[in-house]
Amino acid sequence: MPRGYQINVERGFDALVKASPQATLLSLVNALDKRLESLLTEEKAETIKIMPNTSRMHDQLEPGVGKASAVPAKAPALQESRTEELRFTPEQRRTAQARRDVETRQLEARLGRLPLFSKSSDGILFQIPITLRRPDDLPVPLQAVTSLKLFVPLLYPLCSCRIEIPGVSREGACHAEAAFGRRVKDDAEMSLLAHINYFAQHIHTMAIETPKVSKSAEQIIVPKETLQLYGQKKPDQGPDGPDDDRSHIKIIPRPPEWTTGGDGESDSDSDFSGSEESSDDLEEEHQDSLTMGSIPETASAQPAERGISLSFPSLELYNIELLSLESLSLSTKCTRCKTPSEIPNLLPSAPRHDSCPKCAQPCSLTYRPELMHANSTRAGYLDLIGCTILDMLPSVFIPTCSTCSTAVPTPGVTSVRGSAASIAICRSCHTHMSFALPETKFMLVSNQSLHPRHLLPLRRKAPKEDLGIVAGQELPHRGRCKHYSKSYRWFRFSCCMKVYACDKCHDDAEAHPNEHANRMICGFCSREQHYRPEECGVCRKVVVGKKGSGFWEGGKGTRDKARMSRKG
Repeated sequence: MPRGYQINVERGFDALVKASPQATLLSLVNALDKRLESLLTEEKAETIKIMPNTSRMHDQLEPGVGKASAVPAKAPALQESRTEELRFTPEQRRTAQARRDVETRQLEARLGRLPLFSKSSDGILFQIPITLRRPDDLPVPLQAVTSLKLFVPLLYPLCSCRIEIPGVSREGACHAEAAFGRRVKDDAEMSLLAHINYFAQHIHTMAIETPKVSKSAEQIIVPKETLQLYGQKKPDQGPDGPDDDRSHIKIIPRPPEWTTGGDGESDSDSDFSGSEESSDDLEEEHQDSLTMGSIPETASAQPAERGISLSFPSLELYNIELLSLESLSLSTKCTRCKTPSEIPNLLPSAPRHDSCPKCAQPCSLTYRPELMHANSTRAGYLDLIGCTILDMLPSVFIPTCSTCSTAVPTPGVTSVRGSAASIAICRSCHTHMSFALPETKFMLVSNQSLHPRHLLPLRRKAPKEDLGIVAGQELPHRGRCKHYSKSYRWFRFSCCMKVYACDKCHDDAEAHPNEHANRMICGFCSREQHYRPEECGVCRKVVVGKKGSGFWEGGKGTRDKARMSRKG
């Protein structure tokens, strides 16, 4: 309902209250309900609508004596803005407006669907999400930057755009912001999106870039009287007088405790005792170094960079100061038989020894943790022997509140890779904390492991297999054997990984029972491939003879007595 009609209803209710001051509230509401139609049909009351006018407020002000006297403080600023805009022709403003509309639409089309993107109501301020290329090369205040504010004036590109880096002190962001402004002025033909991409790719160099000093600033000469006023000596005098040969020497006064009185004997005694104490200190430091050297490396605060690095590249922390991985659960695969298995509740710095459930190969895992925070997404390192990593299973994390620095007590928070956030509440200040692990990354740093490899049994190198066949040529007798004359292939049995023409040939040569063969070698092209029922996957030739011949082919026989084999 418009505000004018609301005022009519309010006035009608006030009139009812004045006319019947002893009436109850229910009777007043009923009376208002009966008069509501007449109140809404009356002429709408006059109202005032206040509109924000931050863009062209100076255009609506007409030059005059009365208005200038009404706002004397803003008159110089308005006059300056009006002068700045009037120096551009209408054609230049139309061209600039058209280019601004095209580039802002391009910016919204490319980045508008990202979660951190936003735009102000006046279309001047844009919140732009960025991804840093090499965050480790940036100064510490800029390593956690995820977005920036882009200010696009209405007269862009006649007036240059600028940026502000939120969440960073002015001292840490001034160099990068100033470098962006210089880049915009030097390359005025580049689009807004191109400026943002360039800044994201070169922020590590723009953050340390200093503006060039003009020649006028370099040629400033400070008078000698000014130097003497601040306690500096004339440049033609050295530290001890007008000696030009010693002008580079700076004399540091001795501390007062060095000049305290004492005879020579006491000085010699003190020097001797000091040397004796220093030798004792050296011995103690040597013993401390030996003791510290005997501490295992897993107990150090910063683990060595070796093994497999576990990190969460897109880690999202909200109201969390530190995040630690308390119990790690992994899905692993044996390096010998490729059998997957699960390793639950792997504790930090506690080696876990296990064996493969199929081939009994011994394996070992050790997790060396690191603390995660806003500037580090690495959770630690894994030392593996006899197995490889497939994925991370639901694991237990311990977040620390950023408000009161209190860690969540055990059992912690269970989380796993995915878009859903894990939520916890601080027991001290009741702050809501949450973190999300959109991505899990395992990166091989080095092949060196925590435990020496001689602890594992030596594996004998398998002899090289020589079947005497050449790819592209036929197998001997096209792969047929004495048992099945219309089977044109060989089989590789999974029990011993050896090649035989059929199951009976395997049983005649080996002492163990045969298992299912999942690979075969075509009798026409001699190429090994996955098992196919009827034809070769390479040369497309039929390897089972005629279909429905009734001979051995995995149970696919015929029931026609005229075509069945009469071999007894």
